[in-house]
Amino acid sequence: MNLGVFEGKWSKEYTALFFVFRDLVAPKVKGVGDAKAVQQALDLAKEEGFGGKKEEVIVVNPPSSKLGNRVIFVGLGDKKEAKPTTFREVTGAAMRALRFCPPHLVMVLPSARALGESSTRLAQLATEGVLLGTYRFDRYLNGAGEKKWKNIYLANVPSNQGKKGIERGRIFAEAAIFARDLVNEGASVVTPEYLANIAKQLAEKEKSIEVKIFNEKTLIEQNFGGIYGVGRGSHHPPCFIELKYTPAKAQKTLALVGKGVTFDSGGVNIKPTHSLETMKEDMSGAAAVLGVFSALAKLRPKLKVVGLIPASENMVDGNSYKPGDFLRTYSGKTVEVTNTDAEGRIILADALSYGVRHHKPDVIIDMATLTGSAALALGQNIMALFSTDDSLALALQEASDRSGEKLWRLPLEKDYMEDLKSHFADIKNAPAIRRGGAIHGALFLHYFLESHPRWAHFDIAGVAWSTRDRGYIRRGGTGVTVRTLLEYCMDENLWKTS
Repeated sequence: MNLGVFEGKWSKEYTALFFVFRDLVAPKVKGVGDAKAVQQALDLAKEEGFGGKKEEVIVVNPPSSKLGNRVIFVGLGDKKEAKPTTFREVTGAAMRALRFCPPHLVMVLPSARALGESSTRLAQLATEGVLLGTYRFDRYLNGAGEKKWKNIYLANVPSNQGKKGIERGRIFAEAAIFARDLVNEGASVVTPEYLANIAKQLAEKEKSIEVKIFNEKTLIEQNFGGIYGVGRGSHHPPCFIELKYTPAKAQKTLALVGKGVTFDSGGVNIKPTHSLETMKEDMSGAAAVLGVFSALAKLRPKLKVVGLIPASENMVDGNSYKPGDFLRTYSGKTVEVTNTDAEGRIILADALSYGVRHHKPDVIIDMATLTGSAALALGQNIMALFSTDDSLALALQEASDRSGEKLWRLPLEKDYMEDLKSHFADIKNAPAIRRGGAIHGALFLHYFLESHPRWAHFDIAGVAWSTRDRGYIRRGGTGVTVRTLLEYCMDENLWKTS
């Protein structure tokens, strides 16, 4: 798909798309038809029932030939309630809703002032909406694929600002799509070794990225007892992936840790059938780390970024770890296994301890499809955030507001640590009670941080996989946290040194 700024002279070969609020005031845009023709087309749309409701789409044959054969109107909803993130959602929904692909679509952006954003930012939002909304995982569909777009041009935006916004929007969207593809692919393809090879490919493409792979033998030799313990029952051996992006003169370090359970059967505590169907998504945290790294060399943030992925497959086998087993983690702390289906926190424990000891990051953030409790509490649209630092939580909330990936901060209730106490080991991986499950999972991870002061944990169990299309989200893997983390990385005010 070619995405650019509309700089040509209007002709009938173009198809115009206008965004309209519920007040149904025709947009006045130079270079796309003329004001009278646009008003006539909008009047016709009103007659056919168009009301400008959010994500409402109508295609009309305009009375005036000056606008070509067809005109598209897309509703933005009430102007008072409109937000920049609304525009991204509406754009994605519109691209999904259209039943035809004109070869030259001119998307007329709404007034930047009306949405309280810069023209550059508006072009970025439009680009993200277009690319994410038209995404489809179709590599296994024979014949009937998704409709294909050729040329989309953004109008009503200054050329330089538009081009800058398109470039950044494409990088952000393609990084999320990179993660979506990994999550949507089958677990028989996406094994721990496959993730390691993806990391190697990223390092081969970009000189600023380094990669190191710890194979099964190394995991045993260097006492990664959590990662090895969870993965030892699979025919696909576990591994630990370490990525580093190091720009010149970087003075601060961010560590990103992504849970990489490439398939979670539950282990000996095997899951019911309905829960197994989407368990290839249990590596969504790892996919997010790889998605972020696919964009770093293009965006060039001014900080060092470390990516850590503990990769295992949790399967049932004669060599699988069992309830009642004890695992010695990389930190030296021991875990009593009470439930083999609470495996993600065990492999993350190794990765978090390694990250703190070897990289001494200023900030460490993990992403994991960790608990069903987070999904039950917040549903499919909102991810849970835990953090030991209020300023970090606020910065991530602001990044979330910019990305449109909603989050809600939950408490690290220290009294709940009582439920994780073991009579036989330093800690047990799952309590006997189910209440407060998301908090228990976060507290378990915090136990292995070795008092690191600035940590955040995204529990994305409810949002990593979507069961339906909505806005710019497509059914399947969502690529969640990728754009939030990129927004966070690109906020230079956070990484300035005094």
